[in-house]
Amino acid sequence: MTENSLLSSASIVFLGHFNPIIMHPQWFNRYKVLPIQETQKAEGEKPKVIEIPYEGKKVVLEEASLTSVTAGYAYIPFPSLTIEVTLDRYVCSSTKSENFNLIKEVTVKTFNILEHTPIKSVGTNFEGHWKCKSSAQDTLKSLFAKDDDSFKNKFGDEYHIGGAISFQENGRRVTLRINKSNLLDDGVHFNFNFHKGGLEAQQAKEAVEIINTNYNDDINNSIKLAKELIGEPENTWKP
Repeated sequence: MTENSLLSSASIVFLGHFNPIIMHPQWFNRYKVLPIQETQKAEGEKPKVIEIPYEGKKVVLEEASLTSVTAGYAYIPFPSLTIEVTLDRYVCSSTKSENFNLIKEVTVKTFNILEHTPIKSVGTNFEGHWKCKSSAQDTLKSLFAKDDDSFKNKFGDEYHIGGAISFQENGRRVTLRINKSNLLDDGVHFNFNFHKGGLEAQQAKEAVEIINTNYNDDINNSIKLAKELIGEPENTWKP
C-alpha cells in the first residue's frame, strides 16, 4: 500500500470572485493546462463507449458529457479531476489518489494565467475511509471519551461517538473531523481541512504561493497525523 492510497479524495478550494464562463474545456486546452485527451472527453468529442450484454448480444451506449458552463456556474468533469466554479467559489477535486498532484498543477497553472483574480481565502481538503484493526467505536471512544463514563452512563454501551479537532498551524486553521464510516463496517471516516483566510493582496499570486508551499506537506501531514491518532489501517476504501 502506497502512502497516498490512504487518502480517497482531495480538493483545493478558493473563495473570491470568479468568472465561470471562461472555465470551458477549450480554455484549458488553449492554455495547455490539461492534455487534449482530457479536454476532448470533457467536451464530449470522444464519448465514452459502454458495451452492455443483452440477450446474447451487445448493446453499445455512448456516455454523454456532463460538462456545463454558464455565466454563473461551471461544472467540468475531466477524466482525472473535476472543476466546479461559481461566482464566489472555485473547487478542483479528485477521488483518484494518482491524480492528487494534478489537482495542484492544474490550479497553479490556471491562476498563474488568471493572476488578477481576487481570492480572499484558500482551503485544501483530504479525506479517507479506513478499516480499523479493531472496533471502530473502540478507536473513537479512546480518542474522545477515554476514561470517561459519562456517555456510557447516559447512553449505555452501544453509543456512537465522533468529533472534531481544530488548531492553528503556520497562520492557518487546521480542522480534523473523525467519525464512524458509513461505507465500511468497523471503519473510520476522517476529513482534514487546511484553511487560510484574509489574504491581504486578494489576488491569485498569494493563493498560488500558499498552494505551492503547503499542498504536498499537507498530504503527508494528514496521513501522518491520522496514523498517529487512529493507527495503521488494515485496508483503505477506494472509490
